[in-house]
Formats: sequence, structure tokens, C-alpha cells
Amino acid sequence: MLSRQNRFSLKTDRFRIEKEGKTIHSPLFTYLISPRENHSDPLRFAILVSKKSLPLSVTRHALKRRLTEVIRHHLESFPTGKDIILIPKKNTFSATPDQILSDLQHILNF
Repeated sequence: MLSRQNRFSLKTDRFRIEKEGKTIHSPLFTYLISPRENHSDPLRFAILVSKKSLPLSVTRHALKRRLTEVIRHHLESFPTGKDIILIPKKNTFSATPDQILSDLQHILNF
């Protein structure tokens, strides 16, 4: 599980990020990225897995756990000062952790 400083609630910040941020598509994810007011603040994530892409709750929660573990282990390699909503695509469930990490690093480090 990510620490409290590296995650946020979709209930409170989702509409702000959708309004202010930009959308980026990759083979594994759709990213909604919004800069924070203070660029030295830690990077924050929220993961949004729809029932349409993975109908069973067991698989949705398993994917969330896999994604948070990849993010948690490599959090220092990502830039700070952003809020990010990750929306996985259907093929993300079959991706390896290395593929997930390379996709995240490619988008977040540009």
C-alpha cells in the first residue's frame, strides 16, 4: 500500500484533476496528470479500475495491488509535484511488472 502522502481520494480531487490536468494515452494506461501548486510536494497517485474493463472485483483489486506495489518500490525514480490518476486498460492485467514500470517511467519522466 502506498503511504498516505503518495495517494489521494478520487472523491475529493478527481474533478479538479480532470479539469486542470491533461490526458495521456499509452498502451497500458490512460493517465490524467495535473501539476500541484508546490512542485516539491510528493507525487500522488489514484488508481481507477472500471467494472467495464474487469468485471470481477477480485481481478480489479488484484490489479490495484500489483500497480501500487510497482509504484511503491520505484517511487523515488518518479518526479515530484504531480497528481496522477491511472486508468488501466484491459491488457494491463496480463502485463509484467517490468512492462508496467517502463510504461510509467516513459510517461512520467518526459
